[in-house]
Amino acid sequence: MSHHDIDENHVTAPLQEDLVSRLKKRVANHPIGASIIIITAVVIALSQAVPPIVSFYEYLTAKSSDTDYLDDENFKIGQREYFHGNDDEAAYVAYLEAANDENPLAQAAVAKFLWRGLIGPKDKDGAQYWATKALPQLHRLVAVDHAEALYTLGWLTNNGVGVAKDEKRAISLYERAAWKGIAWAQTNLGTIYEAGDNLPKDAVKAEYFYTLAANQGYVPAQYELALLYKYGDDGVLIDLAAAMNLFSLAANKGDADAQYHLGDMYRFGKGAEIDLEKAVHFYTLSANQEKDSAQWALAYCYSKGLGVEKDPKRAVSLYTLAADQGHSSALNNLSILYRKGEGVAKNLNKAITLLQQAADNGHSSALNNLGWQYEIGEGVPKDLNKAFELYSRSAELKNSSAHVNLGILYRYGDGVEKNAQTAAKHYQLAADQNNAKGQTYLGELYEFGDGVEENAVKAVELYQLAYEQGNQRAQMRLGAAYMYGMGGLDTDEEKAKALLLDAADNNENLANWFLSSLHANKESPLYDDEARIRYLKTAAENGHFCAQNNYGVYLEENSPESAEEAVTWYAKAASQGHKRGLNNFIAQVELGNATESDIVLVRDYYLEQARKQNIRANLVLADWHNRGVIVEKDIMKSVSYFFEAKKLGSDEADEKIAAVLTPQHTFAATCPTGI
Repeated sequence: MSHHDIDENHVTAPLQEDLVSRLKKRVANHPIGASIIIITAVVIALSQAVPPIVSFYEYLTAKSSDTDYLDDENFKIGQREYFHGNDDEAAYVAYLEAANDENPLAQAAVAKFLWRGLIGPKDKDGAQYWATKALPQLHRLVAVDHAEALYTLGWLTNNGVGVAKDEKRAISLYERAAWKGIAWAQTNLGTIYEAGDNLPKDAVKAEYFYTLAANQGYVPAQYELALLYKYGDDGVLIDLAAAMNLFSLAANKGDADAQYHLGDMYRFGKGAEIDLEKAVHFYTLSANQEKDSAQWALAYCYSKGLGVEKDPKRAVSLYTLAADQGHSSALNNLSILYRKGEGVAKNLNKAITLLQQAADNGHSSALNNLGWQYEIGEGVPKDLNKAFELYSRSAELKNSSAHVNLGILYRYGDGVEKNAQTAAKHYQLAADQNNAKGQTYLGELYEFGDGVEENAVKAVELYQLAYEQGNQRAQMRLGAAYMYGMGGLDTDEEKAKALLLDAADNNENLANWFLSSLHANKESPLYDDEARIRYLKTAAENGHFCAQNNYGVYLEENSPESAEEAVTWYAKAASQGHKRGLNNFIAQVELGNATESDIVLVRDYYLEQARKQNIRANLVLADWHNRGVIVEKDIMKSVSYFFEAKKLGSDEADEKIAAVLTPQHTFAATCPTGI
């Protein structure tokens, strides 16, 4: 649909008959639908024909004054401004004038304003005063089923203003007012049925009462009914077209909540084709009324350039407005901009403060993001235990990114005991929510049989799902699958090359490693040794440890003048735990070709890994101390590291300890098996 098809300042309202016919169909199909219709008719008839028992004089007096309060000009102004004009201040002034003229309905309205703090700080004492003044006449009016008084006393009773709080009695009063056609009573009754508060939850009854009020043009009812159709509930199916129309009705009357939801529906194509410009239009209308969710959504559009020119500074301004109202998502997103320095001066302390506020509110993304800050030690002390705690709290709220991060911790044993099975469970929970990283990492576990039974077909399926969402790592894995004909795919080197090139262009480093391998096959039409070395070097420069070792081998074998550089590449590979890189580096150390900086790099890595209770690191350090390589020769330290490895579960530590302590051992001249 073209952006020019609909005037952005106006959306056509739905026909009232459509809502009524839809209601009749839903109620008729409900198990007690027919009963609802019959009982409604009977109750309405009885409520109009048989007044409660009061004296004849009281009845006539009350009936004669029924319209007096409603016809009060100030009261009518208050009603119009409050319910239809969205001007609470003007409504309060008019209500107060009528209240001073002893209008009990206006007195109760003033009490409501003061109780809720609609025009300033809450004033419960003032609310009690005005409610108490209104009650005698309200009770007389209620006794003769005065419709407005029924609702008004219901509200006072529901909130305990001037009278004892009694939610069940309030519901009874709302019901009587609803059957007499009071839209706000019908709406309140609908919300009670929808929530199941003091009445059995019944979404169909909620829909019924919302519809009665919505058809009177009551904006809150139109909004509540739209929400019900947007999300659906037991017995009420999702109806996005109806939701769109109802949100439009309420939005065109200035309802900020409806404007926000209408913006969402245009943004995500729910009930209408995606139209980002219209989404921004309605978000703006709502944000201008200080709706925090709209300020947040509009800020996101400005930060990403969705439907509007990208403007990080405008995004920061809008996020700040929403954050100042305590909007957790705005606090979270604003913290990201402060951390990155986008649209605002970079301020890591401010970023952490905002993130902590959102996390304290229980915001799942903020909990996850704060966990990441603790994992990397940025802006806060590095603390893997704290990171694990925050990720876990976020995961309990079903945050898929938190499940991915927990999976990573378990997969590599960072801060927790390494457990590939638990990693797989977390990746699966993330993948079930269509999280592309979760799908990719779970695919890798299936590809290598790590924590799950090896299943290349399943791995490729998961890579495909993630690739369709634009995940570059999945694209790289899929390219490798075509390269080797894995998971039921036919070998297709051209397709592999296309996928890998695109992934490499998007900074997926491992793609360069696979491209190097793709061009290394002398039997392939793609054989190109120059390209092989070029991609190998790129992968090494980007930190891939296998590439670093192999590029070092290439330099050592083909470029004698680059021997020192080759040793540095071995050191880089070794400092990431690469076994062959370490063996090649140790050989160069023993030949005296390693620089002090290279030695420190490798030594510090293994010391850190040993502190993390890594078995292999303890075995390596034990060997070094035994032979005096990298570190000083120290038999007691060697034995100590071997004992630590044994305590951590090493099967070979006993044999190596014995070899170290035997005077005629030959162990010192060799590299330990399996290290």
